[in-house]
Amino acid sequence: MTKPILLFAAGAAALLGIPEAGAQNPRSGWYGGIEIGAALPGGIGIRGRSDDVPTNCDGHFPDIVLDGTTLPLALDHPHCAGPAEGWRSRFDIGNGPLLALQAGYAWRSWRFEAGYSHRRHAGGSSDSTITAGDKEAEFVYGVEELGDIRADALFANVYRDYSRAFGGLTPYVGAGVGLLGIAMAYGSAYHRNPDSDVMRALGRHPAAAGTLSAQDADLSDRLWGVQLMGGLDRPLAGGLVLGIKVRYVTLRGDFSDSGPPDVLRSHEPTVAPGARAVVNTLATDDLGYWGISLTLKNYF
Repeated sequence: MTKPILLFAAGAAALLGIPEAGAQNPRSGWYGGIEIGAALPGGIGIRGRSDDVPTNCDGHFPDIVLDGTTLPLALDHPHCAGPAEGWRSRFDIGNGPLLALQAGYAWRSWRFEAGYSHRRHAGGSSDSTITAGDKEAEFVYGVEELGDIRADALFANVYRDYSRAFGGLTPYVGAGVGLLGIAMAYGSAYHRNPDSDVMRALGRHPAAAGTLSAQDADLSDRLWGVQLMGGLDRPLAGGLVLGIKVRYVTLRGDFSDSGPPDVLRSHEPTVAPGARAVVNTLATDDLGYWGISLTLKNYF
């Protein structure tokens, strides 16, 4: 939260430095506005879940006997019917551009506004926790990537202005509720140990040695959100108003989407030939963010 405060303070100081000559009090009535700034999201936590079966239940592998047990196990075997495997990952997401458009109506000290915003982030990568712990020897490589994160939002906002309350500036506070469409590119790759003797020693079907499981998917979801805003406006000539705004956006509910992997243990993403497809489901923690932006409004 420190960075938005510092940026807001710098913007407020710049507004105070603008001369008041020719400035007019904002008129009541309709106005349009534009914003350009930065979105500061922090990290994103991913919760993944797959309805895949254990390696020793993979019906694509040939029949063998391992330690007195015939593999692969039948799909109705108790060891093949357990709960879906889950994992967690954390991604550090960089700041990204924030663009917004508004149309509103000012009445006395209140403003009622409809706003659209767009933000975008490059994403990052994370060593997968799937390959940690007792599975470390089974895998030689495991990574997840999250990229091209983008969000489009439509908000209905209400503001309370405090005209000329601070050195010729007009501070305001506001709140809004809206619908956000969020999309992101997700990728994962898990490469098993190519040594079949190691796989045997781990009690895994040796045919799994050296196999690859991977997924590249474009995930999307729609969520409701709430935003809290505050800012400072400087009236200019001709009905223009220049300002600085800070906002905090939080989402109601978790982002979630699902899809099959592209390849599963180096074969088609099914539990056996002609059997059901495997589906991976990914959900995130709150995708909220801080935003800081320069605003320009024009009263008609």
